[in-house]
Amino acid sequence: MTAAELPVLRWTAEEFVDAWEAGAFADRHRVQLVDGEVWDLGPIQGWHGDATARMARLLHADGIVVTTRTLPMPRSMPDPDAWVLRSGAEPVGSVRGYATYDPADVLLVVEVSDATLRADLTSKAAVYAEGGVAHYWVLARDALHVHEGPSAHGYARVRVLGPEDAVTLPYVDRELTVQDLLGG
Repeated sequence: MTAAELPVLRWTAEEFVDAWEAGAFADRHRVQLVDGEVWDLGPIQGWHGDATARMARLLHADGIVVTTRTLPMPRSMPDPDAWVLRSGAEPVGSVRGYATYDPADVLLVVEVSDATLRADLTSKAAVYAEGGVAHYWVLARDALHVHEGPSAHGYARVRVLGPEDAVTLPYVDRELTVQDLLGG
């Protein structure tokens, strides 16, 4: 049997949380589950950390909660850099204590992407689309990738906006320039 013929072991969200709680990833800095695969992530560095803090501040508005907590999705336990939840939204379930929400209450998910750009635009986009997240943004060092129209097959619309472009927050009538998000 060749390596290409070997079955791939996929984790469930419950197995991942059980392994986490049992200390299976204690020697890792950060891990997350994306479409059944455990991703080993390094520490958050310079631009990424600053952009994430700036993003969380700029996303704030009345009637919403901006958070960075784990967002359970089908077969995944991603840790978005920031996501927006309708204020007062009630969980519709949980994965080992991690609240799950109706996709209509998850107003925006944002990944700030440096070393993980390809994965954020492909694997993570597929996870969030399948989970019904209506608005998914990937902020790269020079552009904002705006995903809309989720389905089981991905996002129907993806726009790439440059620093001079503007984007409207999907949950409030307020426009930001991509440069506002990029900083500097």
